[in-house]
Amino acid sequence: MVKLETPQNDYMVANTIASLPTHEKSDLCKLGHAETRHMLATFAQEAYDDYIRGQPCPSYLTTLVRVNVFHAFVQNAHALGFNSEWLTYEAISPFNKMGPDLGPSTTTISCPENMRPTALQLAVEHHPWIDFFPHPQMRDNFLQVVAEKGEDYIDEDDMCRDIVDVGAGAGVEEAALIAWGEPWDPRGWEATEPFLRKWGWLLVGCDEMLEGTNHWREKRGLKKLKFH
Repeated sequence: MVKLETPQNDYMVANTIASLPTHEKSDLCKLGHAETRHMLATFAQEAYDDYIRGQPCPSYLTTLVRVNVFHAFVQNAHALGFNSEWLTYEAISPFNKMGPDLGPSTTTISCPENMRPTALQLAVEHHPWIDFFPHPQMRDNFLQVVAEKGEDYIDEDDMCRDIVDVGAGAGVEEAALIAWGEPWDPRGWEATEPFLRKWGWLLVGCDEMLEGTNHWREKRGLKKLKFH
């Protein structure tokens, strides 16, 4: 599981990030940039070291949320058989027939059922990172807008920064998703209130993600939310 309350995972995250190849300019939300990847790996290692010393730093929470989301997406990429080329800006999902081959066995039946491509994922050209959204309806909500209004209608870079880009420097009080459980399980995710105000249309019909959001909020004594 990808859990914020388990600092030992930072060591695994650090190794995962460090092992990924670095790409040059025009990378997805700067995640492929050398300086961003170095910052991620360094942060994860420092957070783990502080935990081992019995001195966990509360200020790490904001960055840790983003690191966990990135790590969750990496895990979903592996489950789908994608290689690290999904980090490049110009990559096209291999689920779309016009896209390049980014990795073997991308449609393997061994991946969780809800992560298997929908008809829209096969028909609409898109960047591979959309394939890592944990709910098929969430992926379709995005692709339906692209199909009807064109890819330029959505500021995908802005959406990527809010969801997964640690290098953007935004805190959890901003628009964000939080990965608490298995990355492929919609109930293991929480959407923040700012995220729902800004990107709520992505989660229309994603009942499991609403359940997950309210489950994790209730554990912290927060009121339930509704997806509009």
